[in-house]
Amino acid sequence: MAAQPVPQRPEPEVLRAACWRAARDGLAGHSLDLRTNRLETTASHLDRLWETILPTLDGAESMLLRDARTRLDTGGNGADRQRRAYRERHRITDVVDHLIECATRAPTT
Repeated sequence: MAAQPVPQRPEPEVLRAACWRAARDGLAGHSLDLRTNRLETTASHLDRLWETILPTLDGAESMLLRDARTRLDTGGNGADRQRRAYRERHRITDVVDHLIECATRAPTT
């Protein structure tokens, strides 16, 4: 098997742009593929990441990652949930209430 070329380190400006895009779009939008400097759906980006990481994990780690992915796919990430809370009545207090509820909710297993 031929050795894979070492990826070039992205410029700081590119990394800042990628972070900005991720914060702006969340899981439902697009993210920057640092290998190609092109936008792709975040779902595609995560799929590729998962395919790379899963084979390296043991059973328990793999299960934790699969559970996390299921939660992300069904409920979105924290920013997605905060945006949903705000959209209902367009009140920032609804976002704060949502955060308090999440912080004080008993963990589920």
